[in-house]
Amino acid sequence: MLTGTALDNGDADETLSIGFENEDAPAAKAAAVPAAETPYLITPRYAEVANSYQALNAITDQVLDLNATIPAGTALFATHIWSERNLVVVQSTDASTGLRKALADRYGTYNVAIWLRSESERPQLDVGTTSSTSTSTSAVADSRQNDTGKLNGGSAFTSSKPDGTPFGACTTGFAMGTAADNLMVSAGHCVASVGITSAGVVEWTNWVAGQGTIKLPNQPTYYGDVSLMQTVLGRVTSPTIFICGRDSTEKQFGGGRFSVPARDTDQYCVGGASPDPDTLSNGQICRFKVADIGWKLETPTSTTRWVQVEEIRKVHDRR
Repeated sequence: MLTGTALDNGDADETLSIGFENEDAPAAKAAAVPAAETPYLITPRYAEVANSYQALNAITDQVLDLNATIPAGTALFATHIWSERNLVVVQSTDASTGLRKALADRYGTYNVAIWLRSESERPQLDVGTTSSTSTSTSAVADSRQNDTGKLNGGSAFTSSKPDGTPFGACTTGFAMGTAADNLMVSAGHCVASVGITSAGVVEWTNWVAGQGTIKLPNQPTYYGDVSLMQTVLGRVTSPTIFICGRDSTEKQFGGGRFSVPARDTDQYCVGGASPDPDTLSNGQICRFKVADIGWKLETPTSTTRWVQVEEIRKVHDRR
């Protein structure tokens, strides 16, 4: 039996309060509203199953590495544990007899199911490292495009490889740790391992160019697409994030973190800071919904893997 207090994250709110210029202003810090708390009491129920989570998770990792070792192996591009059926679902553009037999021979007749998809339904992920590093002509001091004060989330930064050659341009995520840590999270594919960025030095990343997501040290499986940077030369981070458009100077304090994993239909915003006005990363875009959780996904090139993908769909946006 489990007892405790749950935090209600609720749906994302499309309406945002007015931002602020001074990230140290006491009034701004008081703007965050604590999440509602609800006491709970849980009596667990469980059923005996043939396959453990560890066994099924191992299959989700292995299937995307089969490629040419089985017939039509390159047609497999996503895997997911179907807990209710105690098996693994594999998305594939092929369901031929040879492929089905090869999977059954490896994993058993009832442990893997194929979800047949068309080639147009196979995700095409563009994570090229040739992003423009030029800044917007409309950028102003301490803005999303030109973050000159404390390092904020949602702002543009550029990155380089260890030898100093440009790697690309990307967006900061959010500060983490204590104020003294000066750590900033971003996407794993935004930086090169042991590289440097305009935001600081790269502490680690779980993404390698040409290979995709890798396992973090001492971790048994793949996790997300994430990197960690630390500021240098006395610069500090701020628990704030730029809101509004691609050249915005408005910021907002983070009210807290989600207390539970992402759930189906959860709404959220994204805040891209691409310096290229022709891209889709034009500042804050809201009213996205989580549609599918926990898929491990591989691009058609089979050399770049993205895992724990939360597939999203855009819903009605009135702006």
